Amino acid sequence: MGAEPKTPGLSQSLALSSDEALGMTSSQDRAVVKKKLKEMKVSLEKARKAQEKMEKQREKLRRKEQEQMQRKYRKTEKMTAAAEGAGEQ
Repeated sequence: MGAEPKTPGLSQSLALSSDEALGMTSSQDRAVVKKKLKEMKVSLEKARKAQEKMEKQREKLRRKEQEQMQRKYRKTEKMTAAAEGAGEQ
């Protein structure tokens, strides 16, 4: 933990390459960061797909419930119509 380089200012950071701006000077550092970044991207993609799957399941359940409600309403409607028809006779 000797003398660590000072963090360059914003204008200096923009002038430096992205690796140098992040304080990475060795290829090993770059490889580690690249690997971690890839892991993060994969994790993010998995989370996105899981969320999409959950949304599809919710939508499917919502449609199923809606169809059941419509069937129940139609059945009740038919029973009401039949009862009214029987009452008129």
